[in-house]
Amino acid sequence: MNDLLMRYLGAIGGDLLDYVDSDEELSTEAVSRMGDVTTALLIGETTPARLAREWPDWFPLVSAFVAVYGWEGTDELEEAAPVLDRLRITEFTELTQADRAFLEAIEVQFDVYPSDTEPE
Repeated sequence: MNDLLMRYLGAIGGDLLDYVDSDEELSTEAVSRMGDVTTALLIGETTPARLAREWPDWFPLVSAFVAVYGWEGTDELEEAAPVLDRLRITEFTELTQADRAFLEAIEVQFDVYPSDTEPE
């Protein structure tokens, strides 16, 4: 049971708790979907504006993932990534270098979830 995750998601919004499994961890399905969307952002299959319209939960879920499961240094990359401020996203928002660095870092972490092994 992950108390930090439950507190974090509960503080953001109770409906985000729909993305946890019976062990109160982020479900592998939710993390897989977050990874797919992250890849789509990186390769240009979707845009930040489209994501904000179609799956606004992605933004707080990614923040929750970083807070609870993120590898060392991921939080600093997140803070520098303006794409995570979905309230400021417009149709013209493009990924910055900082966004790409963050998205590439979490894409790897999504791929190995639920393993908590950080590469050396």
